[in-house]
Amino acid sequence: MPDFAFEESSEIYLVRWNGNPVVTVAINFRTLESFFGVKMRVRGHKGKVNVKIPNFKNSCNKHMSCVDYQDWLSGLYSIKFRGQNGVLLIRSLDMAMAKV
Repeated sequence: MPDFAFEESSEIYLVRWNGNPVVTVAINFRTLESFFGVKMRVRGHKGKVNVKIPNFKNSCNKHMSCVDYQDWLSGLYSIKFRGQNGVLLIRSLDMAMAKV
């Protein structure tokens, strides 16, 4: 079960849980009411073990595929240019053209 602390003045949750690596996250947009069970490989155990992670981490992982897809498309169809002028403009154009 994850350990967590809540700071009332700034409404920030600090969450730490043990998976394969120890993960520590500070968030301010979700509550920690529900947990989600995932199966992970753990050293010293055969097969997979059920591990509970906070639900916000599950929702972040679920919606991360769109970000990965966007990065893949912008890398695949990137505009080639020389020089340093307009780098931000060209990259913004890349992201807009590769928009899903």
